[in-house]
Order: sequence, then structure tokens, then C-alpha cells
Amino acid sequence: MLGLEGLAVERVVRTVLGVKIVQLVTDDPDAARCPGCAMVSTSGKDWVLTRPRDLPCGGEFAVVQWRKRRWRCRTQDCPRGSFTEQVGQVPAGMRTTTRLRAALAVAVEDGRDQSEVAAAHGVSWPTVQRAVVALGAVELVEPEPTTVLGMDETRFGRPRWLPDGEQPDGRVRWVRTDPWETGFVDITGDQSLLGQVDGRTSAVVQAWLAARTEEFRARIEVVVIDPHAGYAAAVRAALPDAAIAVELGRTRARCPGCPGSVSRVRPPNRTCVSPRIRLSTCLSRCSAAGGGGGPGGRYVRSAVAVAGHGDAGGAGEHDPVLGDPPALVTEPAA
Repeated sequence: MLGLEGLAVERVVRTVLGVKIVQLVTDDPDAARCPGCAMVSTSGKDWVLTRPRDLPCGGEFAVVQWRKRRWRCRTQDCPRGSFTEQVGQVPAGMRTTTRLRAALAVAVEDGRDQSEVAAAHGVSWPTVQRAVVALGAVELVEPEPTTVLGMDETRFGRPRWLPDGEQPDGRVRWVRTDPWETGFVDITGDQSLLGQVDGRTSAVVQAWLAARTEEFRARIEVVVIDPHAGYAAAVRAALPDAAIAVELGRTRARCPGCPGSVSRVRPPNRTCVSPRIRLSTCLSRCSAAGGGGGPGGRYVRSAVAVAGHGDAGGAGEHDPVLGDPPALVTEPAA
């Protein structure tokens, strides 16, 4: 009737306030099987009333009450003295059904806000978050190899200080949270986001790369990064044969052959030392571009520098691996 495998509806009542209550009983003999030794118990100890949250029933949410047994385990070598019944839809210790958690995760995966999903199903935000994490652990698999790997940092809020045990003298030990996260993306393929780790240090980047397969690391030819020394150090250590392309941000440039054009572009971030910047040719085919002249238009692009990694200064002596860096984008300015 309710569709929860291993449970049967005993009766349905409605209170004077209009609340529908669905009372369940156990309908699975394996529910009395000890999770420690897998032996079926026949020695009952007491009864437990649990109220797992479930999907709407009959077009409305109902209060689900499951009266289940607590059993004694008589196996001498079993560490479990007693246990409560559990079924696939309502594992031990869970206050929500398996199908409800699956529905919460799918709703967020479809683009709905987590707070809105929590309010619509009458659960808390952390419950929705745990369901999303569980679904992600199942669906996220080892990424396929890619030739161009991109990495960038994202900041989430402000750093916080959280308690982390005690000092030898009894004082509370505090640890500072890292508000930064590093994301890894597939630039040339269709895999999009490959992974995300806490922090933006060289150690976390190397740990993520080390966790990938040997084939994945061997296929990487270019790594596109922000001008961050930690990222560059991690790439040189973990991927010594890969070239480093530095994303310098968005700049404006005009073709040198057009009237009133800007003859050179200065990198907006001065932390990149002597990169080799590739400027796109003028799309209006002016004389400088080998065309028939005409006014040059202003274009906005993501300036990409391919920095040499054979010397400490990155003096730009290294020839680019690719004809055009994959991150180079040329588009008309608004």
C-alpha cells in the first residue's frame, strides 16, 4: 500500500487536527538478522517507535510510525548485545527513507535550490546536503584522460576558527578553515568539472593529481592555471612534461595597424614574470593582418601566456606546445 519494501501498513488514522498517521509493522523476516554476525534472532527485548520521514502519500505528507522490535543477539562471539530491526528503505539510525533521500538529491541535481527542496519536503538543509553528497559519491567516477587540464580557485565566504581538540595544558586548540577551494576542469573535452578539493596549496593539487591514474597524468600536455605560484609548483612536480598556460584575465586590445589602436597589452596581473602573450589578429582584416585595410574593431579576449618552466624566472624562452592555447577566446566587446 505504501510501497516501502519490508514494511506493511497496519492502519491509517487521521487526528482531529487533520494530520494523517500511517502506522507500519515489519514484514521482512531478515529484519531480525543481527548486523554483526548475520544470525537471525528469536529473543525479543523491547519495542521501539520510530517516525521516518517519507515522500508524500496520497497527495499529502503523512506522519509515518514504525513500531519495530529490538532483539537480543545470543551468539557468544558477536560483539552486538542487541539491535533494532532495519529494512532497505529505512536503515538503522536513519530518520528518512531511502527513496526520500534519493528524491532530494535528484531535485537538487535538476537545478532546484537546496533550501527550497528542504522546505518543500519538510526536512532540514543538512539532510538535503547529505543526500546530495551520497548521490555524488555514486555518480562521480574516475575522470577520463584529457590533454588540457584547467585549474582555478574559488572562495566561499570568510575563514572561520573552529575548535580542534585540546592543548596539552588543557586549553582549546583552534584551527583556521580555508575559504578557498580548487577546481579541476576538462578544457578541451566535454567532462566539465573533474574534481574539487579544499584549499589552493601546492600540496592539495599534487594530492589530487597523485590520486588519478598513470594514464590520466601521462595524457596531459598543457595545464591552464591562474598566476599562482602554488599551482605552478604543483604542476612542475607532478607533471614535469606538461606545459603551463597562465590565465591573465580579460584585457582589451586593438590591432596595431588600425587607427587609434593600442599597440601593446599589459598583463593585468603583474605576478606573472615575463610571459609570452599571444595577441589575436584583427578580425577586420586590416593591413597589419595582411588584409585589405579598414578600421580595426575593439575585441575582448582572455589573455593567455604560455610561460617557460625551464628556468626559475619563466622568461618566456620556452616555445608553446600548441599552435593556439586552448584557453584563448576572442569575442566582440560589448
